[in-house]
Amino acid sequence: METIVDMYPNPAKSETTIEVVLPVDGEVRIELFDAASKLIKVIRKVSTQQSGNTLYNVNLEDVAAGVYNVTITIDGIATQKKLIRIE
Repeated sequence: METIVDMYPNPAKSETTIEVVLPVDGEVRIELFDAASKLIKVIRKVSTQQSGNTLYNVNLEDVAAGVYNVTITIDGIATQKKLIRIE
């Protein structure tokens, strides 16, 4: 099994789901940044995720429409996904 990071729906209206699949337990942190790289919200503070598939539901009701970067850091290695928030 490999590490997989997916996000759906995208573009999203009021909510999106981030799926993180890990082959072994790992330290996971998920953050949402705006286009100017300003931290908008911490979706998940650094904590251990068990191996396997975990879904994180992200409420976007308090986030303005626009383009955002979601940074998923797993054991110190960052992966970026673009998130489009629509009305």
